[in-house]
Amino acid sequence: MQEKPVYLDLRDNERFYQQLTRDDVRKEDQLERVIQVVFPGVQNIYSDKYGQNLYETLQLFPNPDLVLKESLDSLTNKLQAGLSKRLGKKRCRDYAQRLINAAKAAYPAVDSSSCMLHQMQFYCQSLLEIEQERDQTINQMAAEAKAAKLPELEIYQSVPGIGLTTAICLTAELGDLHRFSSPSKINAYIGIDLVVYESGNYTGHRRITKHGNQYARKILFRTIDNILAATKTHPCHIADYYRRRKKESSKSPDKVTKKIHIAAMARLLRTIYHLVLHNQKYNYEIAISH
Repeated sequence: MQEKPVYLDLRDNERFYQQLTRDDVRKEDQLERVIQVVFPGVQNIYSDKYGQNLYETLQLFPNPDLVLKESLDSLTNKLQAGLSKRLGKKRCRDYAQRLINAAKAAYPAVDSSSCMLHQMQFYCQSLLEIEQERDQTINQMAAEAKAAKLPELEIYQSVPGIGLTTAICLTAELGDLHRFSSPSKINAYIGIDLVVYESGNYTGHRRITKHGNQYARKILFRTIDNILAATKTHPCHIADYYRRRKKESSKSPDKVTKKIHIAAMARLLRTIYHLVLHNQKYNYEIAISH
């Protein structure tokens, strides 16, 4: 069965989104190294640590000396004017005080004339641009999927822990599930089907093949974590299965966690395959009754 062009377009855009995500991680690591030299501790002034507020703050004040030249009122006003997220005066004043405290506590290896300040600002600008491009890409994919009236978006989002971004990425990488004759075919496409190594009378351990779609495999792996986190308030039979298997296992925690993750991924694929084929949304009561 040939997929509709919209799935192929979504997949191309999703791969671009994943590349942007990798670029974001790499640039964040580069920024971290510069911060340790230029303004150590500044990344702790905001709750989300690395994010838009920090990047814009460091573009304004890339060194403790530049912060300490300002009064609290002046710093508050400049943050309120310079941050894209429109924050109230009281909140900006709180951040300004945190910034002053971080500047007083910092012992940078360079002064405010160092060329590394420019590197700091460059990485911050790059990260802001990457974040903007990522948001635009996801929004474009969402608009395209909704315009094509793809049912997967709402079906995937009905599973606890799966938000819009994850639903779009899954739709892009899994494509039209109607082209698979069974869940095991999807497992093979993803690369989580099992293979047993044999030689003569020796039979080895069962392992996943890891051939197939590595992008989808990574998305599904993270999705299981999201489902586990969401079940604190929204129950899901996938999380029930995961915790039951982990409780029953007596093997080393690391190996167990990875194997149970993969088993949970297979169960999730079986669930969404059924939901998509029958055009149904997830229902916990129905799921645990089967």
